[in-house]
Amino acid sequence: MQRDHELHKRRRGRNLGVLAVLLGFAALLFIVTIVKMGGNSANPWG
Repeated sequence: MQRDHELHKRRRGRNLGVLAVLLGFAALLFIVTIVKMGGNSANPWG
């Protein structure tokens, strides 16, 4: 059985940080898109 090396622990933490930033950016783009569409976002066909 092999234990995680310190480098692997740091790399995993950094990867989780990058994942959080990317998810936050995607959520921000989604929110901006919905706001720019206005009130018609619930019914896109009019």
